[in-house]
Amino acid sequence: MADFFKVDLDVLATMTGTLRQAGEQMDQALQAFGAAQDGQIGPSTLVGAAKDFQGTWKYGLGQLQQAISECTEGVDKVHKNYQETEQTVQQSLGKINTLLQE
Repeated sequence: MADFFKVDLDVLATMTGTLRQAGEQMDQALQAFGAAQDGQIGPSTLVGAAKDFQGTWKYGLGQLQQAISECTEGVDKVHKNYQETEQTVQQSLGKINTLLQE
């Protein structure tokens, strides 16, 4: 049965890191759009479009960042719980093995 269901704790840890990175990158991109000045990213019409984009998407991206944060917290908890369960099972099996050898 142990081969039927496996959880790769390293994959869960990687997923958490990836989610955090995505949230940070979105925040940086949003701030870059809002901080654009004439000449930095192109003509004033492009700067205006970037600022409009930043204003329009600020709420939506904030909501997306919140969802990423909540998902990251959930994956962190799952990772921790699986680690604890794995340790408990190993300890229990060690105790059983000791008792069987007596």
